[in-house]
Amino acid sequence: MYRACRNGYTDIIRLLVRHGANIDARGATEFEFEGNGDQTALQAATINGHADSVAILLENGAQVNEEDPEFGTALQIVSALGHTDTARVLLRNDADLRPHWGKYGSALYAASNAGHADIAQLLLEHGADMYALGGHFGSALQAASSEGHTDIVSTFLAHGANVNEFGDVFQEACRSGNDTMVRLLLASGADVDLRQGKYPNALEIACGKGHFQIVQLLLTNGADLTARGGRAMRAASRSFNFDIVRLLEDHGVVNTWRLSDSDSDSVKSQGSWMTIQVLDDDSRQALENGPDVIE
Repeated sequence: MYRACRNGYTDIIRLLVRHGANIDARGATEFEFEGNGDQTALQAATINGHADSVAILLENGAQVNEEDPEFGTALQIVSALGHTDTARVLLRNDADLRPHWGKYGSALYAASNAGHADIAQLLLEHGADMYALGGHFGSALQAASSEGHTDIVSTFLAHGANVNEFGDVFQEACRSGNDTMVRLLLASGADVDLRQGKYPNALEIACGKGHFQIVQLLLTNGADLTARGGRAMRAASRSFNFDIVRLLEDHGVVNTWRLSDSDSDSVKSQGSWMTIQVLDDDSRQALENGPDVIE
């Protein structure tokens, strides 16, 4: 039964069912995604996108919400892999939309993380909770934003998502350097100075990561240059993003941040006098003389 389902042999599956084969038979797997070698026939058919085989199994009593210890339910698996037709079959048979055990947390998270916009839309239409937490990034919207899936983020926004209620969605977009995503979130009401989740504010992140265009966007949209004691300038200086240092100085920020000994050594190793020129006098002296300077 397991091998017939994995390969989508519907005639053989029907024959086996008529002769009383175990509908929840398990079998050994051969592919990395297929996990630990102990999956049901339904999970095998799901992984390979055999919607007709999945329908036959469910019609004959297969457990739609049976969980794989690593990847979760069949709906989570199919959402991660992008098999839309199979997802529809599972949803028609009362597949559970709530978060389950497994690496993805929820089916919506799995689809959003992998970039499967059609499945994300389908799950939301069936009532999936966009605020449910789970997975590496926290929520499905955070996953989509982090991975740069603007179409899925747009789908969430069309369903009424408030970008300021999803932890560090905006900060994560700024960290990843996706200016298209940042523009989308700003147009949807993202708070440019919001600080929550594991990151500092967006401006500090973008300065530290060296995302010049995003820093420009944030400044154009009124980012607070004095937030957290002006640490945006420190982030740019400590990361040697001196084009951003100049940009901040053009906006009236005074660079008072000094470099530590380790920072000085790092800049010295670059051998660039132009790098030294943008630093303040004290920092330049630290590079040249190597005193014990506190940042």
